[in-house]
Amino acid sequence: MIDEILNVAKELWSIRQTFNKAKQDKREKMATYFENISSCLEQASATLRGGEIPHGKCGQMLGYARMFPETVEGVISEEKAEEFTSKLIEAHGIEHATKIGEKEFADAVYSDQQIGKIEEASGQFQALADSIRAI
Repeated sequence: MIDEILNVAKELWSIRQTFNKAKQDKREKMATYFENISSCLEQASATLRGGEIPHGKCGQMLGYARMFPETVEGVISEEKAEEFTSKLIEAHGIEHATKIGEKEFADAVYSDQQIGKIEEASGQFQALADSIRAI
C-alpha cells in the first residue's frame, strides 16, 4: 500500500504537463487538492514517527481518493481518472500498510524506510501542486 501511494504520486507527476494545460481556476483547484493529500501524508508520517497509529488519516485519504474524478474532470480522460481513483482507494490504508510481518496491529512496528516512502509521496504531491500553480 505504501509503495502504491508513492507510485501514484510519481505517475501523476509524470503527467503534470496535462494538468498545466487546464484553465487557471481548475489548476488552482487541482493544486489545492494535491496539496491536501500531501499534508495528510505528512501528518500521517509524523504520527507514525511519534510511535502512534494515524487513525483518521486513512479515512481522509479515502475521501480524497473519491474526490479525484471530480477534481480532474475535463483535464484527463474518465478512464484514466477511474484508474487513478482505484489506485488511490487501494493505497488509502496507510496505518495498515505499515504493519510488518505477522504482528498484531496494536504491536505494529514502523520502519524508517516505510515512513520515508510516505514522506516521499507527500513531497511528490506537494511538488505536483507547486508545479501546477507555477504555470
